[in-house]
Amino acid sequence: FFFKQKTAYEIASGDWSSDVCSSDLFPSHDIESKDGKIWIGTYTGLICHDPFSQKTEILYPQFSFSFGMQDKEGNYWFTTLHNGLIRIPNMEIRSWKSIGNNGSVEQFSHICTNSKNVFLGGTNGFLSILNQGTTNLEKFSHLPLSDLGALYYDEIDECIYFNKISQLYRFKNGKFDLVNTNSRTVKSLIHTPKGYFILSSQGLFFTPSLKDPIDERNMIDLDWYRDISPSPFSSSFYTACNSGLHELIPHGKTYKLGKKFLAGKQVISVTSDPNSKTIYCYSFDGALYRIDRNNRIRKIKHWENDIRVLQIRYWNGKIFMASNKGILVVDPSKNQEFLFNRFNGLLTNNIRSLSFQDSICWAAGESVQKIPLSVIFKGS
Repeated sequence: FFFKQKTAYEIASGDWSSDVCSSDLFPSHDIESKDGKIWIGTYTGLICHDPFSQKTEILYPQFSFSFGMQDKEGNYWFTTLHNGLIRIPNMEIRSWKSIGNNGSVEQFSHICTNSKNVFLGGTNGFLSILNQGTTNLEKFSHLPLSDLGALYYDEIDECIYFNKISQLYRFKNGKFDLVNTNSRTVKSLIHTPKGYFILSSQGLFFTPSLKDPIDERNMIDLDWYRDISPSPFSSSFYTACNSGLHELIPHGKTYKLGKKFLAGKQVISVTSDPNSKTIYCYSFDGALYRIDRNNRIRKIKHWENDIRVLQIRYWNGKIFMASNKGILVVDPSKNQEFLFNRFNGLLTNNIRSLSFQDSICWAAGESVQKIPLSVIFKGS
C-alpha cells in the first residue's frame, strides 16, 4: 500500500490496483492488524480497509489520528492531536458522537430503532438519526433546544414521537409536527391496538388519540410513572412507578389498575421475557425482582449503591442493564452476572439507554455504540 496526495493505492502480485480510498482525509500513518486489515490514520477519522473483501470504511471521524499500533493482546493504541492516547480493545464495537453548536458533546439519553435507522435524543435538544446502511449520523435541529423526556418509535404510525417541555411532537418523512400542546412531562409512551399509554411524572394516562387533552378524563392513576412492558402471560401491562410495580388490566375501551407489587418501593424499569413468561423489574435501592405467571415475586439480585441502573431490557436470554458502570448483563437461567465496560471495548461506561436488533446491542450515552452480542457474551 502507498499514499499519493489524498489517495491510498494497493499493489498486489506486482500489479497496480485501483485506488483503495479517495477522499478529503489526509493520511498520517498506517498499520496492518493481525487479521490482515489495513488501518490508515487521518486527521478526520480512521480508515479500515479489508484487502480480502475489498471493503473500506471510515471509523471515529471525531478524532485526529497521528500514530497507531496493535499490541500482543490485540488492543489498538492510537495517539491523537487533540484527545490524547486512545485504547480500543475491540474494533467490532463502533461508536458515533454528536457535537452541539457550542462545541459540547451530545449526551444521548434515549434510543430506539427500526430496520433502517437508529433514533437518538439527548441533552442538546436535537433529534439524531443514524442510518444503518450508510452509517451516517444526521442531526435534525428542533426548537426549543431542551432535553427530550421521551423518545418512541411507533411501528403502527410509522413515526417517531418525542416529548419536550410538556409538549408532544411527531417526526415523520423528515418533518416535525406538534401533536399535543399539553402532554405533561412524558417519560415513556407505547401504542397498543386500543390506544396510547402515556407515562408521566404527573400520572398515567390512556387515550385513543394523542391529540386529545391529557387530563383527568383519561387518567388511570396519579403517580410518577416511567416505564412499561406488556405482560408475557396475559393481556395486561406492567408499569414502573414511584410507589411500586403496577399491573394494568383491560377495562372496556381503556385500562385500570390491577395487582400492585413492591408497595412503597421506587421502581426504575421493567421488562418481560416472552419465553419463560416472566416479568423483571429493577428498584431504586439496587434490587432486581422477577414475577412469574402466578404473580409470585422474589428478589434475585442486589447491587450496592455505587452502580446506578437507569434501564433494563430482556433480549436473547439475558437481562441487559444500562448503568453508570457499563452494561450489566444477568443470565437468570444460570443466576450469573457480568459487567461489560471500557475494559471490554466500550468507549464510555456511562450508558443511559439500550435498544436491540437481531444480534446487535445499541447503547446510548456520551456516544451511540453498536455492539455485537457475540462480543458481549465473549466478554463474560
